[in-house]
Amino acid sequence: MLYRREIDGLRATAVTAVVLHHAGVPFLPGGFLGVDIFFVISGYLITAIIVRELQSGTFSLTAFYDRRVRRILPALLVMLTATIPFAWMWMIPVDFKAYAQSLLSSLFSYSNIHFATKDGYFAPDMDRAPLLHTWSLAVEEQFYLLFPILVVFLTRTRRNVLVPAMVGIFTLSFLFCLVGVRSFPTINFYFLTSRAWELLGGALFSFVASSRSRRVNEVASLVGLALILVSFLLPTVQQAWPSALTLAPVLGAGLLLVFGVQGTFTARVLSLRPLVGLGLVSYSFYLWHQPFFAFARIRSAAEPPLAVMLGLALAALVVSVVTWRFIEQPFRKHSGPFRIGWKPFRMFIAAAGILIVTVSAAGQITKGLPWRMPSQVIAMLRESEWNTACLFDEKSDLPVFPLIECLHNPGHSEAYAIWGDSISSSLSGVLASELDSRGVTLQQFTHGFCAPLPGVSVPSVEPSAHCSAFNSSVLEQILASPDIKTVVLAASWMKFFGYPGYEIDGTIDPLRDEDKRAVTQRLKDTIATIEASGRLVVLVYPHPQPDTSLMDMVVQQMLRGVIQPEVIIPYANFIRRSALSRSVLDAAASRKTLKVFPEDIFCNVSSGGGCALVSDGLPYLADIRHFTTTGAKRVVGAIIDQLSDRQKS
Repeated sequence: MLYRREIDGLRATAVTAVVLHHAGVPFLPGGFLGVDIFFVISGYLITAIIVRELQSGTFSLTAFYDRRVRRILPALLVMLTATIPFAWMWMIPVDFKAYAQSLLSSLFSYSNIHFATKDGYFAPDMDRAPLLHTWSLAVEEQFYLLFPILVVFLTRTRRNVLVPAMVGIFTLSFLFCLVGVRSFPTINFYFLTSRAWELLGGALFSFVASSRSRRVNEVASLVGLALILVSFLLPTVQQAWPSALTLAPVLGAGLLLVFGVQGTFTARVLSLRPLVGLGLVSYSFYLWHQPFFAFARIRSAAEPPLAVMLGLALAALVVSVVTWRFIEQPFRKHSGPFRIGWKPFRMFIAAAGILIVTVSAAGQITKGLPWRMPSQVIAMLRESEWNTACLFDEKSDLPVFPLIECLHNPGHSEAYAIWGDSISSSLSGVLASELDSRGVTLQQFTHGFCAPLPGVSVPSVEPSAHCSAFNSSVLEQILASPDIKTVVLAASWMKFFGYPGYEIDGTIDPLRDEDKRAVTQRLKDTIATIEASGRLVVLVYPHPQPDTSLMDMVVQQMLRGVIQPEVIIPYANFIRRSALSRSVLDAAASRKTLKVFPEDIFCNVSSGGGCALVSDGLPYLADIRHFTTTGAKRVVGAIIDQLSDRQKS
């Protein structure tokens, strides 16, 4: 296949969009779609090469996989190895354990599956994951593990079925994507099943020839360029991807590949020397940019300024050029004095692989190699974990009610219940201890991602699949338990009321405002039902939260020699971010409902100043939102004080 400079220019466009988007450039909300363009380019080129070699009788699966390994693995191994010392120095144990897991998954090309088990690509903490970007490499490698075998089989048995078969798989993958974007968006984003149609789209474009008419080529390639640019400028991360809208960049890339041939305006632009040069190093640039950005965010108390991120992008580009020259090129050469043969290649792979596997295994077995940290940091981390006991999740079957195993301090004549998601779980241990000293039993009802709303779940969040049934059973058990006199409701309200939509009693309402009113009414009905049974409801309102992990910020200060770290966020920012959730809670609460405002504990409310999130060097939050024992004691103290005041009155 003849070398086409304009394809390297298209690669440069795609990688630039991705890097600038990850750097935080505000005018490229859809820059992440550059990855989709890479998928199309890859499918187009690989298919064209395979078909050409099959037709000439020179194709070999062994040679194909040899080229893929030499193309992908050397630079990847260098990048993975280079991240180890920085993760070792700067990542707290819980983050290092997650990094160790991603290290292994990146090496063996299943990182897309690994990251699918996390909060999601656009979650706030994910931009601090140094290897997050390797998910796309895993998708490609999984595709090319199977695709050449399919092409060879069909070409050698029923050649006329090849294109129809590809169209059929393309269609199935695209339909799976349309279902997944609403039903399981995180899996939909990461899995090959929802991405194969993009690679196959590029493959199908390889069977289309450019027009003999220059006018047709000009118009079609300009349309392709316009589709790509519009895709970069319009989408937002609040939408789930890939979806039907992803057709725009896929079609745009395909049109440019087919019709943007030499002589057209788009080819001349994409063939400019700076773009071609950037396209040549685009793979290395893609590999290096995320570690640079992630470690900068880990080391910074707040999001680094855009100027810093752009400077890091340039630094990553410089490293990319070096990697391309001294790693990519020697390993990819087919001949010549500087070509690295199989023997040194195997030694290189073995050495890097052993190092990566060893670090990964050690990081997971020891839960993040905590002994790396100074003793004072280890002591702080030990005191700052959050309680996950009796926190159910979607990975197991629904628990069997009544939840006897989640009954704390049994034997007392009076009982309280705490009901909610992981926020409730982080409070429950301290609350149980406090109530035990007062002769009160605590019944815990906590399930990850489940706000205390019977019949309500969030279709865009897979871990909420059990929420509707779980919460309905909880309400039934509360009403059937005469010893439960008080019910504490606590959840990550700001996060929950920020979701794009809800499923209520099995029905998904496409109207966002109607959704919100229905959810508000459901919470109001739940509170009213509990209070009508003669029980008291305690509603814990949202608490101040940082943009990034509080624990990371505290550790970074301690590593810089700060003996008593401080983290203060503006009270006005918290009020603005919590306005929606507070309005919903206000509308749902009755006059009888006891309201607890954590902001009264953490913030200087009277002066409108800041909210302190650390006390005597101990953080109130273990991450962004979950209470440590220190933070839970403050909130539980406020709950007990208000209950005592109510009893006195």
